[in-house]
Amino acid sequence: MRLFQIFSLPMFDPSSSHAKTKHHPIPDWALLSTVFITSACVLIIELTGTRILAPYFGSGVYTWSALIAVTLVALALGYAYGGRLADRLPRTDILYNLCLAAGLWTSSTPILASPLLSTLVDITDIRITLLISSCILYYPNMFLLGAVVPFVIRLIARQGETAGSVSGRVFAVSTVGGLFGALATGFILIPSFRVQAIFTFCGTLLIFLAILGNFRPKFIGYKLVLISIVVSILLLTSKKNDSTSLVLDSAVDRYYY
Repeated sequence: MRLFQIFSLPMFDPSSSHAKTKHHPIPDWALLSTVFITSACVLIIELTGTRILAPYFGSGVYTWSALIAVTLVALALGYAYGGRLADRLPRTDILYNLCLAAGLWTSSTPILASPLLSTLVDITDIRITLLISSCILYYPNMFLLGAVVPFVIRLIARQGETAGSVSGRVFAVSTVGGLFGALATGFILIPSFRVQAIFTFCGTLLIFLAILGNFRPKFIGYKLVLISIVVSILLLTSKKNDSTSLVLDSAVDRYYY
């Protein structure tokens, strides 16, 4: 139930002594690392997401436009929600609950995709179908990951430190994380591993991040963490077997030129 408490939180009283003296028990470098990892996951999910949609709708301009549009809307609303939530209750457990929810949704995306897309593929207008599919599959985790950046800015900011300095540092780390995610996805992950393995790895990474943030010295279920890591490694080491691929048809996309 802790996952859903972030939507029914009481108003935070900034005048309390606890709020002034204990913004977060986690060092700044760990919070910045959280931003780096979540930003990398945003790009991994976005770029790999087209591989889930492509077998049903192709990988043309409609697919990319729908996915990019949904990503931008989700991030924009996530930024707004994360900033508001952080002002109400700047607690690290809320931050890492966002990561946990995003990780669970990311891990389940390939499982949800097959029955969902098989149902929606019969809709006549492919543009509407792509927007609906992208919203259902990718909006929730993009929204939750978008809320991380303003939340971290609020946690790091202290009295005497200007908001511009903190914001610039956090957004710089976020951009570098996105750059890393884009290069890793295009050069390593997609050419080498299956889509389900990539999503499972990304979701497990977010869940592991949430566990470290929430329960790091007292967590008693280390075996669960180790099992998740082992499963991810096994999935990622099962590389694509291109020898079984079969090309059914090929044609030049009319949007290519």
